Amino acid sequence: MSCAESTTRLLLRNLESDGWIRLFRDAKDQRLKEFQPTEKFNSVVMEWLRFVVPLLIEARDHLEKLAPASGSPAARTGGAATADGEPLP
Repeated sequence: MSCAESTTRLLLRNLESDGWIRLFRDAKDQRLKEFQPTEKFNSVVMEWLRFVVPLLIEARDHLEKLAPASGSPAARTGGAATADGEPLP
């Protein structure tokens, strides 16, 4: 993503003031800042995943019924799987 350094700083400060991330200086190099997602961020992402993952699984299952692919990750694992073949939780 291409944007000015001042814009990046402003966006990060806004995310911090809204409670989405925590900003702190790097322990080894004080010129650098690091950020961590907050519990607010993590809980919203988890809520979104709980909503989206079942929809993606349903869509994948529907597509496989239309044209099953014997080499697909789901076919190889016998169930829901990521693109690299790892089973979904």
